[in-house]
Amino acid sequence: TLLLGLGGERGSQVRITWEGETYGTYSLFEDREIELRREGRYNKVVISGGSVFMEEANCPGQECVHQGKVSRINQPIVCLPNEVVVTVEGSGAEVDAVL
Repeated sequence: TLLLGLGGERGSQVRITWEGETYGTYSLFEDREIELRREGRYNKVVISGGSVFMEEANCPGQECVHQGKVSRINQPIVCLPNEVVVTVEGSGAEVDAVL
């Protein structure tokens, strides 16, 4: 199995999806903190130094927090319990296929 476009080229923006809908799109080159709060759920996404990471979350397991920094196109950070997906996007050959 060959994965194409997963974590290859450096990205230029971050898309945050919450409960299946786009919450916001942000430049990967502008440092910021985005706090998501709804119905007792909490996630804090940090963009810093050309990377993005989940700094805090109140989900069990904390897999999204432990994943660390990502900066390559199509690299996701997923918080399943809180329904938050952070994806690095960018220009160029974005391929989402498995051969």
